[in-house]
Amino acid sequence: MARKLRARLEVVAPAIDTEYPGSDGRPLELAREVTFSDFDARRDRHAPESVAFLPSQGVDFDQARKRGVSSAAFAAKLAAVLSAQQQRQRDGELTWAAFGGAHDFTYMVKMLAGGRPLPGTWHEFVAQARDLLGGRLFDAKYMAEHCERADLCGSGGLRRVADSLCAQRNFLEPPACLAGRRRGLYRDGGASHQGLIDGLNH
Repeated sequence: MARKLRARLEVVAPAIDTEYPGSDGRPLELAREVTFSDFDARRDRHAPESVAFLPSQGVDFDQARKRGVSSAAFAAKLAAVLSAQQQRQRDGELTWAAFGGAHDFTYMVKMLAGGRPLPGTWHEFVAQARDLLGGRLFDAKYMAEHCERADLCGSGGLRRVADSLCAQRNFLEPPACLAGRRRGLYRDGGASHQGLIDGLNH
């Protein structure tokens, strides 16, 4: 990863959405938004537009500092859940999917790695992410922008891509990623897009 990009990604995240699938491949059993107590916009580097946007999505920064979860506690619990999941897993590895997931994936990796600096290259990052997260990484935004359908390319968010694919809400994978793989947008079912994350591998 370029030094400038790595510096931009080495920030404290104010919140993260995590969904936990049921055991034995059953549908989602729990979805949580975790608000971190570590983030303070007055002191931490951040993207001003994100901090301005998040209150409209229900994030209260003052309450988060008082009542949020520390990223260290979250990382310890996530590591324990991932370890237990890997021991139970019989049918292959986990699949992690995001939409425009550069910040999501890098922050998860940074937390699970105990705050160590991010790897210097995209290849090293993906290898570390696969090791720490125990599975494959997909970015539905990258997949949409690099398939052969013009209506999916260009600017637009997850909702627009999902609508273009007529995707229903599905908690096991973001709807655009799932619908794209099912509708044969990729000759290999999307496998060639594994680890290609919007904003990280360019």
